[in-house]
Amino acid sequence: MHTRLSLCLVLLCAPAFAQQNVDLTQIGVDDLAKIQVTSASKKAESLSDAPAAIYVLTAEAIREGGFTTLPEALRTVPGLYVVQTNSHSWQVSTRGFSGIDNRKMLVLVDGRSVYSPNFGGVFWDLEDIPLENIDRIEVIRGPGGTLWGANAVNGVINIVTKSADQTKGVTVSTSIDADTGYTAFTQYGGSVGNSLNYRIYGKASYWTPLALPNGLGLDNSFALPQGGMRADWKVSQKDAISIEATEVDGRYQGFTLLSNPTIQGELLKDTNFSIRWKRTLSDRSSAEVFTYCDWYAHAGFPE
Repeated sequence: MHTRLSLCLVLLCAPAFAQQNVDLTQIGVDDLAKIQVTSASKKAESLSDAPAAIYVLTAEAIREGGFTTLPEALRTVPGLYVVQTNSHSWQVSTRGFSGIDNRKMLVLVDGRSVYSPNFGGVFWDLEDIPLENIDRIEVIRGPGGTLWGANAVNGVINIVTKSADQTKGVTVSTSIDADTGYTAFTQYGGSVGNSLNYRIYGKASYWTPLALPNGLGLDNSFALPQGGMRADWKVSQKDAISIEATEVDGRYQGFTLLSNPTIQGELLKDTNFSIRWKRTLSDRSSAEVFTYCDWYAHAGFPE
């Protein structure tokens, strides 16, 4: 069990560009280079001006790819090494480094680090983010430690979700695949007046036991229900507040290949809460205060 609290104060001296939802196949090369990114310098800038090898995986590309999990979408990013080790564990790395406990790549979700100090890596099985809510994924291939700090030796994966005003209405999706598993997702987004937008969602995923080459099944199943919300409040012309919260409660059962092979179960829990306050100081600068808490558990127990 681990609890983490982080407080971050950021002063941005750059225009407050808004990410635009555009069809990348319908724009020219010049306009493509002007797509706004934030990971390279922690401020909004055009992709062509970013001082890093950065790749942007857009929401449109994720939707057209038909992916069911976040790591599957990351497989399309050039330079990333993504491999699935069992029904729920993934390895995501770059520059020749690999391993379940890869501690050399920083992963952020809306500014919240999902790196586990106790584990020494990222629990990708807990990062079952609804793909319908992802606005873009910015991937930096190369050292980012001077800007982002620890765990960014090989790069940064910055996952940015859509604001609440972009997800209004009812959304329902499901996927059924005998090889990869089953998912169900439902969400409702609405508004209160003209200043407050929100969304509430629930998602359930079930990965089936893996099949051996000889056709026999391997006891290796994973169930992961979760729920979450986001609220964006325009307090005034200069002030805005965003609140996000997620609760994940999963169960895993697998066959452990030890000297005495046994059926091993795991409890996977994650509860996180974050709040961001942003004040626009002028057309060229703004200030942000961002804080978040994580409570998570990834404990094994014999069946």
